[in-house]
Amino acid sequence: MLKQTIKGLRSLTVTAIGATDGDTTALIGLMAGKVEKFKNVGEGGVAIAAIPSPLNKKSIVVGKKDATGRLSTIFSVPHVKAAKTFKDLSTDVVGKFDCDYVLTTKCEYAKLKFDA
Repeated sequence: MLKQTIKGLRSLTVTAIGATDGDTTALIGLMAGKVEKFKNVGEGGVAIAAIPSPLNKKSIVVGKKDATGRLSTIFSVPHVKAAKTFKDLSTDVVGKFDCDYVLTTKCEYAKLKFDA
């Protein structure tokens, strides 16, 4: 999968299904700006035929306290399954998600920013 950045703006991710490494390298040569190559390490779920109404968007702040204060970041999930509780989300996130740009620093807490 490829992610293209031009003037600090990130375009949509490009996925070349069934592409060989040579195909991907050729595609990178065609793309302007900064191009990052990454690998999809997992997928799940089932496609939804219609847009859920209402959307169950969650914005989650994850972080960790350290000697200098707090390390934290926020991410949003556009639609969470209605049956999932915040306890379920916390179990899936705490200790597994990174809480800053240091990839070895795992979060020790998760909080909802807001429900929308």
